[in-house]
Amino acid sequence: MPSGGTEGAWRTVHAVWVGCAALAAAVWVVLPVLVRVTPRADAVGRLLTLIFLGVGALEVAIGVWFKRRALHPGPVAATAREALGRLVGQSLVAVVMTQTPAVLGIVAYIVTGSRVALSLLCGMSVLGLFLVRPRLEEWQETLLTLRIDEDRRPRG
Repeated sequence: MPSGGTEGAWRTVHAVWVGCAALAAAVWVVLPVLVRVTPRADAVGRLLTLIFLGVGALEVAIGVWFKRRALHPGPVAATAREALGRLVGQSLVAVVMTQTPAVLGIVAYIVTGSRVALSLLCGMSVLGLFLVRPRLEEWQETLLTLRIDEDRRPRG
């Protein structure tokens, strides 16, 4: 497998990861400064926050599952290009899934005015992003273990 294709694909996914991490951090820090919301301390706000925390945790867990699935593929790909495509696709899904808690944090903050909910959800998103961070070494190792010949056909 040519390393240029692997490195180029990894750089693309890594750039998306950096953008998502920057967005989550910026929302966490900047939103309360730009948008002033009167805190709403009622049962509906607390329930909404709890639901969002549960959904956010589930989304991070799904993102981690997708990363594991990408790095430990089941059936062997027919070509090196197909193997790399699967790795890129599943890695992008993993990164984007961990962005959901930050989006839910925005909604929770606007609806409830709770900085605690915003902080917990954005923090969850940042933690999830670090758990699914694409690492070039892992990608190279994964693609090497698929044992695809230079003619791009799987070895038996």
